[in-house]
Amino acid sequence: MTTTNESRTSRFGESIERFSRTTESALHLQREMYDAWAEMWPGIDYQKLKEQPLAFRGDFGSTIHDLVRKQRDLLKQYGEGLDSLQVTFRDVMSGNAEEVRDGYRSLCLKTLGALKQTAEMQVRYLQETIDKMS
Repeated sequence: MTTTNESRTSRFGESIERFSRTTESALHLQREMYDAWAEMWPGIDYQKLKEQPLAFRGDFGSTIHDLVRKQRDLLKQYGEGLDSLQVTFRDVMSGNAEEVRDGYRSLCLKTLGALKQTAEMQVRYLQETIDKMS
């Protein structure tokens, strides 16, 4: 029984190996055909065309990095806003008028600071986008 399983496994492995070689060969042939086809077009810099996928990969990576950084910054500001609200509601529940007034004052200052940071960040991102486009 083990011999039968081993022979099945080896046949399966051989099939996978043949399929892998066949696929690799087909991809290589397609690449050669594409290269030959692209070289026939007049006025196209073929070397530049070959380098574009590599440049795209780098540009795509930096774009995703920038988007994740922006999202992280916005989530940080959102978290700070939630913390401010928790502090304010805790102060309101305390009942002391002086503490409530101070709590509202600090909340307003933090809110204005967060709005200022958001506006500055948006201006900075807009400037970065304009710089990338020009």
